[in-house]
Formats: sequence, C-alpha cells, structure tokens
Amino acid sequence: MLTLDPTRSSFVAESIPTGLMARLGHDLRMEAHDASGRIVDATHAEARFAVDALHVLESRRHGTSTWGPPPERDVGEIEERLRDQVFARIAALTVKATLDGAHADLEVTARDTWRGRVPVTVKHGENLVEVAGAATLSLRALGGEQPRVPLGVMQLEDAVVVRFRATFVG
Repeated sequence: MLTLDPTRSSFVAESIPTGLMARLGHDLRMEAHDASGRIVDATHAEARFAVDALHVLESRRHGTSTWGPPPERDVGEIEERLRDQVFARIAALTVKATLDGAHADLEVTARDTWRGRVPVTVKHGENLVEVAGAATLSLRALGGEQPRVPLGVMQLEDAVVVRFRATFVG
C-alpha cells in the first residue's frame, strides 16, 4: 500500500480579504503540515489534515504582488482565528479523490462537504505516485465560518485556492 509522505508533499491555501477595509488587510498563504493519507486502489486516494496544524506561510498586503514572511505580531492571532472561528469545532479536513485521467473528482469535508472536479497531473514511479493540482474551495460549502472582525469591515472571500502536491510512497 502507498501512503502519503508529508515531507515530500505540500498543501497550501490562499485566502483573500474583501469588504470596505480589505485594502488594509493581508492576503494569506497557509500550509497544512500535519497530513496523512493513502492510495486506496488504482484510482482512489484519501488524506486527512489536522486543523491545528494549519500555519501561516506567507502574506502580502492586499492588492500587491509580492509575497513575504507574515508579520510575526499577527501570526498567532491569524492561526487562532482559523482554529476558533473559521474551523470552529472541526478537528480535521478530509479529502477523498477519484482520479480520472487528467482530472480528479474531489470530496473535501470539514463540517460539511464540498465536491468538485479539478485538473491534475499524475506521475507514476517505482513505489511512488505524485498528484498535483489546484482547487478553489468554498468555505461556506465546507461549513466554515467567516472570521469576526470589528464592525464587519473586513471579511474573508468565500473562495479559498488550494494548491497541492501529494506524494504517495510505499
């Protein structure tokens, strides 16, 4: 059986603020460090990501193009909002994928489930399968909640882009 190698895999999500004061906010890239998974059979894979292991990787001032280290003073608060507000009472996100040529049918579950079809690349090697692609997920469809900002002047866009490279070895 092939299992997910987290040291050779990456799962990065980008979120974008919206609203009246969005220009004062930061676009964020978050990475899931604690992942496990396996290849079930020739076309099916599954993975699990601990919400507590989501960490801010990079940020940029909203509307700019340059990514860099996030402001250290904000990292703890951002990660706490992710756990306590966006994914409240959710321990993990689970992903089930069915590979179909150059596409994968994904089922991503937090509190609720998002389903979609995304383009992927699949590489096969000796005792190795690597799947890479990107998906735009809806926080509302997953049952996630908007982070609370005073007076609601800034919100998180419902579309979160996840770029992934899952390497399974065995």
